[in-house]
Formats: sequence, structure tokens, C-alpha cells
Amino acid sequence: MMKHKLLLLGFCLWFISPLRAQVQGSSPLKISFIGKAFLITPGELISNVLRIHNPSSDSIIFSINTDYPYGWRQVSKSKESYTIAAGDSMFLPFRFIPSGNLTGNNRFMLSVFLVGPNNEPYVNDLFWAYTQKRTSWSMSTESGNTVYFKNGENQVRFDVSLLNTGNEKQPMLVSVNNMSLYGEVRDSANTRTLTQPVDITLNPYEDTTFHYVYRFVQGERNQTRIDIENFRPSGLNEERTFNLLVTSEEPNFGQEGAYQTGQRFIFKKLSDDARADNNSFSHLPLIVDYNVTNLFDEVTFATLNLRGVAQLDPSRQLIYNFQGSSTNNEYSQFLNNNNYYIGYFGPRGNIQVGYINGGLMGIQGFGQGIRAGYSLNKRHSLMAYYVTRKDRFNQEALQSYGMAYDIKYFKQNKARLEIGESNNKLTGAKTTAINGRININFLRTQSLNFSLSNTWTELRNNPAAASRIYGYFGMANYNGTFLKGKLAINHGFGYNTRAYANSNVERLFYNHRSRVIFNNKWSSTLVNNYNQSSTFLLSNAEVTSLTNQFMVNRSFKNKSLQPYVFVNFYRQNIVTYEMRGLGINYNQFNPKTNTRFSTTIEGGSNKPTYTPGLPSTSFLQWTTLAFYKTLTLNTRYLVGIYGYSGQSATQVNTSNQQLFTSSLQHQYLFANKKLMLQTGINYSYNNIFKQHNLTLFPDLYYFTADGWRFRLGINYNILSGIALRNAYSTQQAVADEEARTTTQNTFISVGVRKEFALPIPFKKSKFFDVQYTAFFDVNGNGIKDKSEKTVENVVIKMGDEEVITNENGEANLRNVASRLYHISAFSLDNINGWFANIEDTLMIMKPSSVMIPFVRGVRVKGKISIDRDAVNADASEPFDLGRIRVSASGNKSFSALTDFNGYFELYLPYGKYIITVDENILGTKYRLARNNYEIDATKESDGMVISFLIIEKRRKVVKKVFAQPADTTQQQVVPPARNRRTPAGRTTTPRRQTNTNRTAPAQRNTGNRAPANTNQRGR
Repeated sequence: MMKHKLLLLGFCLWFISPLRAQVQGSSPLKISFIGKAFLITPGELISNVLRIHNPSSDSIIFSINTDYPYGWRQVSKSKESYTIAAGDSMFLPFRFIPSGNLTGNNRFMLSVFLVGPNNEPYVNDLFWAYTQKRTSWSMSTESGNTVYFKNGENQVRFDVSLLNTGNEKQPMLVSVNNMSLYGEVRDSANTRTLTQPVDITLNPYEDTTFHYVYRFVQGERNQTRIDIENFRPSGLNEERTFNLLVTSEEPNFGQEGAYQTGQRFIFKKLSDDARADNNSFSHLPLIVDYNVTNLFDEVTFATLNLRGVAQLDPSRQLIYNFQGSSTNNEYSQFLNNNNYYIGYFGPRGNIQVGYINGGLMGIQGFGQGIRAGYSLNKRHSLMAYYVTRKDRFNQEALQSYGMAYDIKYFKQNKARLEIGESNNKLTGAKTTAINGRININFLRTQSLNFSLSNTWTELRNNPAAASRIYGYFGMANYNGTFLKGKLAINHGFGYNTRAYANSNVERLFYNHRSRVIFNNKWSSTLVNNYNQSSTFLLSNAEVTSLTNQFMVNRSFKNKSLQPYVFVNFYRQNIVTYEMRGLGINYNQFNPKTNTRFSTTIEGGSNKPTYTPGLPSTSFLQWTTLAFYKTLTLNTRYLVGIYGYSGQSATQVNTSNQQLFTSSLQHQYLFANKKLMLQTGINYSYNNIFKQHNLTLFPDLYYFTADGWRFRLGINYNILSGIALRNAYSTQQAVADEEARTTTQNTFISVGVRKEFALPIPFKKSKFFDVQYTAFFDVNGNGIKDKSEKTVENVVIKMGDEEVITNENGEANLRNVASRLYHISAFSLDNINGWFANIEDTLMIMKPSSVMIPFVRGVRVKGKISIDRDAVNADASEPFDLGRIRVSASGNKSFSALTDFNGYFELYLPYGKYIITVDENILGTKYRLARNNYEIDATKESDGMVISFLIIEKRRKVVKKVFAQPADTTQQQVVPPARNRRTPAGRTTTPRRQTNTNRTAPAQRNTGNRAPANTNQRGR
């Protein structure tokens, strides 16, 4: 069996190999083609030369048979027979005309057979002719890659054009990839959203154009919640940018190397009032927020909030706020009932004044005072503070001060040493603390943190107590990641003594958290927490808890699911119990519809362990948080007891407890966007107290275009329940306790908010505001007269900033740095040849009003034609003359790009210009017949027409002579590498198999072809 397999394998190898001679080796002649492979070019012959050598000592007579693809023609003639002398060689030319299907990446075999006088086969050889598929197409757009929305519009049209520049029919997939959450692409009729690619096929040099509509929904009224703090009623003040990618690729059925091309689009919704630099270095922003509550009542309550953040320069910042309150219009109370804060932060340090926190462990450090920090260098820094605090009788209650030293070592490792003291005037306790912290990072993914705090407390109001008591607090924490971030572990441990900071609370805690990420869809988390605390204030109270939870997370597209199990142990004095249960979290988020939904359902049992025989109680809790556009819902429902307290543990009736709370909030923006109504509703129910509580609080806001915000709010509350009932009492309720009472309250409040910009005293401003005005300059004086109309939807670009003019033709660009800018302007509307007549540059040195006059010019149209070389096979095919730049140079320069057919159009102000075509794009194969036309655009001319001619350089035709094999190496062509872009397997035109055992080569009926005795064979 093995022998037969080897014979079969040898036969197959022999059959598929391009042998030049018979395997028997008995041929008296040696032949070989000079060229082994030829690229088929439309309109050209396939020419090759056969070398025949007679190595024997006798002359040999032979005839020639050829085999070539069906439909091809052989134009070279062969004799009936040839005689070659001993040791001699001859060269015979062969020429063929290809025909049939010559598309794709195909190879065609052409063979020559030498036959003896008695039809005995001598030898054969072959060569290949091949076609090479040229896959290419271009994608362009006439609407431009940056598309702007007009004022008041949320959709804009754009187009994408495809041209097949390949040499055969080309299928392609066109896909629209929307990269913005709040935008969508719709068809040209604006009836449906496009989500699937389009499959089209174009013939060579055929083109097509897709028309689309891009629509954004983020700015639609009542589709998303508005920011109450920063809302402006005009949509022009909200700049938005959307990105889109349109791609076309070859459907290669998953193979690599497919041809593809694409266009990136940017859609911009500009503002008529923009800010060039968000860091205002020359102004102090100040937000004033004033509210009065409980109007029309005996007692009113007013609050005043002043705050702001000023960027003094790129490395210096000033933060400030003031909060004050008063009652019954006693505005002088603002001076006493207030707190304030001012903080300066610079590159080397900071200073903070007002109500601050010292931030030292073990001592009280919050009050009114000062705190300062200073960096000695990159590694060493100091901090110190001093604060005092007064009681409600305006007497000093606390005095605290301290300092800290920070050091960075070994790259990101840190250490801190603290020392401080606090003196409580009310309790007479004076506490001193010395603390130390250290942070150690190692192996890039591991870290350790240690903290140790020591306190000494002197109780001066209690002579019976020890003069000084000592306490301490220690904590250690470890964080580490492993397996390239797939495993994260955290351990934390801490303990403090009863005397620490004179708290009379002893505490021990341990925390653990481990997270394992299996892949981008699955992960799990284990959390353990242990807390034990003992309080010794009035009576000893001990609380111990151990909570354990294991959760599995499964992520989907915009969704996640987390089932979990928990086992918890609690001890509150003598009450101990276990809580066990299951739960599941579900989260969903759809940014396109602005929908978010999150819900948690968990249930379990509480098993009391402090008294044998007590029954277990069960509970079920359901919470939901949902957002839909401008609606927010938050609910919680509980059946049973979620844990025990000291009183509820002794009552059986509380096991039937039911609690329900829900809150609903909605925003509604009126058609007049200056008005917005925000309504909130809260409701709660408790079956133990038979209590219902409903609160309704609508707020009506009015916004102005210059930043004022006015508010009118109403708060209505109704409470209904059983009076004086104690749910945990073991005594039977009396009749008076069962009586239901209902109370109602209504509060009315008003508020006003405004943001101001105050100049920084004694500082020279380097940032200024620029106001633009676009108008039709009819008389050409560059100044807007009263009779001249303004131009809306004008895009003005200065530097990197862009604004659009509003219905009044105005736009503002604020906080512009003082320097020289490049400036340009154009209209989004078709204004029939009017264009902005402005300089290319603008110097900003002060607050400026910049005029954008639009003037009428002369329309210059033209066409670029091409004279092709008639020798080219594709000379009659359409030629892409698009994207050639035509420029007009005069006092100012203007330019335009040609379309596919070479047409161009531009408008020029009156004056003399030189019209030039960019010759760099032509290369060396083409040249212009003439360039640089001088024209004079005058008021007497409404339009001008100019033509350019491109001439393709003629090629020299060389006639090949095959009489002598002068340089055979130039005829040889290397076979092409396989084109990896081919979508399917190659197909070749079948060749006719030669039967070398025939009795005569002329037995085939050739019809109208040459007689059989010519020894020409083929299909």
C-alpha cells in the first residue's frame, strides 16, 4: 500500500510541475522561452521568444504545435517544418492577442510542443501571461470635512462621493461610524437612522454620491437635564462638536489586506458668545446666590452665599467663599452668623484664612484661623496652622495649633511627621498629639501605609482623674495588584485605646477586599469588614459586627448584573443575631436615549442568638434608581426587619414592618427657554406608625441671557399618622394614642443668582473681549451704516477659536490673549457672491469691536481640460480633474478647488489678479499649455470665464524585432506575487491538453482557421 501511495504522489508532482522537456529524457532537442511571465496590458500583444538548441551530432527535423487559451489569437506564423543543424540553435518569435475575460488576478498558460516527422513528441515548454486587478477608488465630499450648524438648527446635510478608479467592476461596503453619543446619521429623506452598511458595485470610472443628514439630539428641549447653575436660555451659548467617520472597504470575506478608504467629518455647533481662555487671569469671578425662605410668615430666614475661583496665572489660584444667614430681615446678623474662607495656592506653597481644619490626627482642629504650607524643594515641605472656635454665646471654646513636615524619598514614597495641641475650654481637656505616617511603594504594583498617633491628655476640670492619660492609635494598610492588574487585594487593620484623644471609645477594625477580573465580561469581589467598639461615656456599651459579601459581576453592552451573597454577624450589648441573604444588582445605561436604570433586590433572614428558642424573622428590600431624559425616580420598599435594635428585638409586631419611600423629580423647559419648572415629590409610609408623609416642592426658574437667575419655590408638606403611638411599647395603646392627627405646612421661598467678573486691582490686563459685527457693506466704506443689514450665520475664526454671528449679526469672543491672530470669516448661507472683505491678521491689544463687512465681487468661472495621449488604452475613459487648486493673487489671495470634471468658481473683489493653477500636482507626465492669466475684475463685469489646458506628454513607440536574441534579459518578467486583496480563489482560463500519442496532429477540425498542416494548435 505504501508503494502505491508513493507512486501516486510522484505522478501528481510530475503532472503539476511545469516541465520543459519530457520526463523520459529521450528528446534530442532542448528548448526554453526567454520570458517566463508577462503582464497583460489592454491593447498590447503578448510577445515571447523560444530558444531551440540541438545538442546532438545530427540535424533534426521538427514541427511546432501551440496551445493557448480559448478565444486568443496567435499572430506569429510557423512553418510546416523546421530543420536545425547539429550543435546549432535558433530563436522563434511567438505573439498572441489576448481576448475574453481579462479581469481579476488570473494567470493564463501558453505552451509550445515540438513534434518529430512521425508525430513522435520531442519536447515542450510554456510561459505564463497574467492579469493584475487594480483595486482603487477615491472618496471625496463637496460639503467639506468640517460642517457647521446654522443658528436654531439641529441638523445639517452633507455628502460623500465615490469614484471607482480601478480597472474593473468593484463591489464595496460603505459604513457610517458615528463617534458621538448625542448625534445620529439619517438618510437623505430624513426618515430613518442609518445603522447598517450599504453594499454597492461601481463600474470602472463610475461614481455615485450619498446624501446624508446629521442630526444631534443633545440640544433638544426636555431631552436632557439642564445645569441649573450654568444654564443660558439661548442654545447659541452652548458649543458642541460631533465626530463622524465614513468608510468604504472591499468585501473580502474576512481576509486581510482589503482596500479601504474613508473620510472624517467634524460637525460643529458654534456659540455667539465664546470664551477663548477659560482661565481668566485678569478678573475675579464672583457668584452671588441670595435666598429667602418662609415668606409671608412671622419668621423669615435668609442666606447669602458668595463664592468664586480665580486663576491668577497658570500656576496660581485663589479660592474664596462666604456664607451668612439672618432672620426677620436683620441683615446685621450676616456679620455674626457666617463663615468664610480664602485660600491662595501657588507653585511653592499656600495660605488659607477663615474656617479651616488643621488635619492632625488625635486632636480637634476645626475653627476660625490660618493655615500655611511651604515647599522647601521638590522633596521637603512644611505646614502649620492655628485656629480658635467660639460657642453660641460668643465665648472661646477651643484653641488648637500644630505643624507637620513632609518628605518624599525614593521617587514616590512619602513620610509625614505631625505635632499639635488642642485646648478645649468647655471640658478643660488639653490634648497633645505626636503622629507619624509613612508610605512605601515597591515592585510598581505594591504599597504599604503605616500610621501611628500618640496623645497625652490633661483633664484640668477633674482633679480626681489622673493628671495625664496616654492613648495611641495604630493603622496599617496594604494594596497590591497581580497578574497584570487582574487581581487586586487590599488589607487594612487599625486599633485605638480608650484614652486616645480622650474619646472614651476603644475600637478595633479590620477590612479586606479582593477583586478578580477574569476577562472584560466577568469579575468577582470579596469584601470582609470587622468592627468592635466599646464606649465608656455614661454606661458601658459594646458593639461588634462582622460583615461578609461575595459578588460576581457580569458586564454586557451598556448593562451589568451582579448577584451576591452575604453573611453578617452583629452584637449590640446583649442582643446578638445573624443576618444571611441573597441579592442581585442590575444596571443599565443608554446614552443615546439618556436612560439609566439601577435596581437592587435582596432578601434574607435575621436569626436572634441571645435567647434560645427565639424564631427567625425574614426581610425583603427593593431599591430602584431610574433616570429618563429629565425624569428621576428613587424608591425603597422594605418588608420585615433589616437588622435589630435594642428595642425592636423584643417586639414581635415589628417583624410585620413595612416601609416605603419614594422621590420623583422632573424638569420641564418651556418653549421660551428662559422659563424652567423643576418639580419634586417625596412620599413615605410606615405601617407601624400608620404614618403617611407627602412633600411637594415645585421651583420655577427664570434665566436671562446675561446670566441672571431668579427662583420662586413652594414647599408643601402633609403628615398624617397615629398620635403619640410608641411602636416598641409592650403596653396596650389607649384610645387617645390611636387618634389620627394630620399636620400641613407651606413654605414659600425666592432666590436670585448672578455671576460677576471683578477686575483685579493694580493688575494690567493681558486678556480682552472682542465683539464682531457682520454686515452687508453696500457703499464699501467698511463701516456699518444704519441702512446696511447685518449678516447672520457668519463663522468667524480667529486663531483656534470660532464663533458664529446671531440674528443681529453679532458675536463675542471673550478673554482673548493680547497678540497677533490670523482671522477669516465666511457665511453658511448662500449670499450670492458677497464675501468678507477683511485683513488676514488682527492684532489684539485692547477690548476691540471688529467689523466684518461683506462686499460684492466678480464671479470667475472656468474649466481645466486635458489632452490625452491617444496611445493609452484608457484615453477615452473619464479622467479625474478634481481637487486641483486654482488661485487668484492680488492685494489678497483667493483660491478654489476643481470638481471631478475640472470646473471651478470663485468670487473676487474688484482689482487686478493673476489666475494660477497649481502645477505641482501634475507631476512630470503632464504639463499646462499656459498658466498665470492676468485679469482685471471691474465693476463693469458681472463674471469672467477662464480655461486651462493640460497636455499629457506623448510616448515614443518602439518596434520590437525578434530576429536576433540581442538582450534576452530585458524580455523576462518576474511573475507577480499573489495579491492578498483578492476576495476569492484565483481562476484561470482552462488550456487545451495536448495528446502526444495522436497518430497525426491534423485530425482536429479547425473550421475557418488555418489548415491543419500548418501545425498551429489552439482554441
